[in-house]
Amino acid sequence: MKQITLLFFIFTFSCADKSVTSLDVSTAETIDISNSKNDKVDLDFLKDLSFVSLKNIKTEDYIAEIHSVFNIDNKFFVFDKKKSNIFVFDASGMLLNKIGVRGNGPGEYNKISDFCINKNKNEVLVVDENSMAVLTYDFEGNFIERIKFDSFF
Repeated sequence: MKQITLLFFIFTFSCADKSVTSLDVSTAETIDISNSKNDKVDLDFLKDLSFVSLKNIKTEDYIAEIHSVFNIDNKFFVFDKKKSNIFVFDASGMLLNKIGVRGNGPGEYNKISDFCINKNKNEVLVVDENSMAVLTYDFEGNFIERIKFDSFF
């Protein structure tokens, strides 16, 4: 059976754009769905959906913008692109650790543009766009190596 796990975390007002006070719907486009061939929407996938509260997060580490989530052996790697953080949670939502440290020192990244997982080696590869480097960490967040590039393009 296919299990879908959704990490869910609500930050009341912390992520809202407070400059937006009203919405003008007069310019909204209307979409006609009356000629749809399928009147039923298949929501069977929702029966396996579960919500997990994220736990053990410090206030300064609140997630602002989830860019991507990878599930590797019931460890969830969550990339907060806005704050350039990668968190590792277990299936119960408990924060296990962060990957690396933000900064300008050895083994630190400045601004993460993306990341990927090397499951065979249990490594996280982090693309630091500001320093034009790929940093490698183990699943516990310990720095392994840095590969510097002259350019990414």
